[in-house]
Amino acid sequence: MIRLFKYDIAISVAEEDKHVADQIAAALKKLGIRYYYYAENEIGSWGSHIIDLTIDAYGRQARFVLMITSATFVNKYWSGLEKLIALAKTRMGEPHILQLRLDNTPIDGISKHVVYQDWKNNPEHIARMLKEKIRGQRRTRQRKTGITTAGISSSLAVLSGLYLLFNPALIKKLFPVKHMQRMLIAGPGVDSFYISNTEVTIDEYSTYCKSVGKQVPPQASGLKGDAPIANITWQEAVDFCKAQNGRLPTEREWEYAADAGLGKKYSGGNNAQKVAIYNTKRPATVAYLEPNTFNLYDMTGNIAEWCADWSDSLHRFKIVKGGSYSSRISPENELLISTRIIANPEERCPDIGFRVAWNKQ
Repeated sequence: MIRLFKYDIAISVAEEDKHVADQIAAALKKLGIRYYYYAENEIGSWGSHIIDLTIDAYGRQARFVLMITSATFVNKYWSGLEKLIALAKTRMGEPHILQLRLDNTPIDGISKHVVYQDWKNNPEHIARMLKEKIRGQRRTRQRKTGITTAGISSSLAVLSGLYLLFNPALIKKLFPVKHMQRMLIAGPGVDSFYISNTEVTIDEYSTYCKSVGKQVPPQASGLKGDAPIANITWQEAVDFCKAQNGRLPTEREWEYAADAGLGKKYSGGNNAQKVAIYNTKRPATVAYLEPNTFNLYDMTGNIAEWCADWSDSLHRFKIVKGGSYSSRISPENELLISTRIIANPEERCPDIGFRVAWNKQ
């Protein structure tokens, strides 16, 4: 007999919610249910391409995807990708997403009219329900006839097409990061505050300019609206922040948010090539690369960022942090979290932009 599925259940969960998935996985194991859970498959996955693993588990080879959703889930890159792949299979006529809600956060692509389960610290009950769902699907499939080679081939063709389409740029288009979200930053040595998850974009700044009757400063040719705004003075950045009831971050706040408590050279790690847009001719769209553990994008590279502080007692220069698309690692590494760049606040620079901070009320 040909086994149609490698897994009965694929567990999709954000890293912060894995304590729930751990309990359910243990209960599934006791019932002998075949499941995929990335946290238990680290050794087997070592060396494999993450996209391959994701499409295999959530698109091709699972009867059901147990999607453990929460406010955290909607903002995480890989849980979003898992959802996207699972929904692609649903569009092919095989709805197989089972939603387990940790809170009432709506999930794009999943109708509010679809039956879901709420988490009540009941892993054994959830596992038993999943076992019954699996049994029910097996019985249904046994009754069905007329599965043709052409049908299987067309399904594989669609999934193969999805594989070719899943590159970082397209994923960002299909599953865009929500800009200007306030991320709470709290920790030792700094008062709690909020900071925007992304740099202010051309579109966002253009909308502001229209509302106050200002002209948008010239931007590099070919840049799209979701690229970071640049070529604005320090005061123009301050004025935008005030319009958002915010302010520019201080240097100390910026460094703490960029480091995210990890003690790394750059925001997100020690390998600049993995975490930063740099040594290029123009910036990328915001949030093109992965965020740091505070869920902040592009703190290193892409566009340098104005801070609130003066660099000198004579108030001649303002502090700029993070380095930019034009930065290089040598002879001086502008990308380091610890590096301080200074700039005349009245001048426009094509590689300096900003993000917004807010006081915690």
